[in-house]
Amino acid sequence: AQFDTLFAVARLRAKARSLGIAEIASQGSRVRIRPVTMPDSLQARIARIYKGSQYRPVTQTLLIPAPFAGSLGSGPMDSAAMTAWVDTLLDDLAWGLPKSSDDGTPAGPAPVQQN
Repeated sequence: AQFDTLFAVARLRAKARSLGIAEIASQGSRVRIRPVTMPDSLQARIARIYKGSQYRPVTQTLLIPAPFAGSLGSGPMDSAAMTAWVDTLLDDLAWGLPKSSDDGTPAGPAPVQQN
């Protein structure tokens, strides 16, 4: 089970890197994700899905309330549930973020093919 968690975290790191995200960290009762440049459409989507989320464009930081501690009498999330939640969050962010190149820099526009 421990190896499964390590591999899941490695997959999450690779997925985050492909989106240009360098940091996903717990900050009190929130999850901090940076750097992320979010278009208005993605900001609206994330605000709708993750109630109480805050986007700070100056620092390119997204703060999302963390479900890890449990609420209303439920227990804290285990490692598998936590990695699944972060994976879903990254999928939601991928909806509106450009993919990055292999070196971690955000990808530019797709090359134009000439015939």
